[in-house]
Amino acid sequence: TLTISGGGSLFTDGGATTYLTASTDNLGLGTSTANQALSIFRNAADSAIEFSTVSGTAEKWTIGIDDSDGAKFKISSSSALGTNDRLTINGSGNVGIGDSSPLALFTVGSGDLFQISSTGNLTSSNAGTWTLSNDTNFVLSGGVNGLSFDTDTLSVNATSDRIGIGTTTPNQRLGIFTNAGDAAI
Repeated sequence: TLTISGGGSLFTDGGATTYLTASTDNLGLGTSTANQALSIFRNAADSAIEFSTVSGTAEKWTIGIDDSDGAKFKISSSSALGTNDRLTINGSGNVGIGDSSPLALFTVGSGDLFQISSTGNLTSSNAGTWTLSNDTNFVLSGGVNGLSFDTDTLSVNATSDRIGIGTTTPNQRLGIFTNAGDAAI
């Protein structure tokens, strides 16, 4: 048991400095001005906490500020930030899941594959499949097919202003095709 009387105490161990302020019950690692219950400061280095269930490199998670990457807040599934980063928050408040450099308010996947902007716009940087449910009004744009359902059930070609039912390549403004090749209205 350690008892501290007075305003605070300073401990050093091999050059590392730990401060405990008795009046506020704040603990500072590397700082004498602990603003929170636990304050961690490292000059020109990552300020992080590591969690581990076993010794060695397996089953380790690290959470903290990655000084070498613009002071981004990260959660990493390794013993070091910048390695296997799973969540990143940059100084602008952009959040990346599996993306260490999020360019929008919320991004998923390396290279901002899926993004939600601060205005609520939803975008994708690839030609992947979108699944929207319980929506009554939505607009998709930015490709040959501005909108399509079930591969070729209904297709809107934004480039040629054509609608295809049963096809993704309508020859007319409205193209209706069946398996037999005939059209009916």
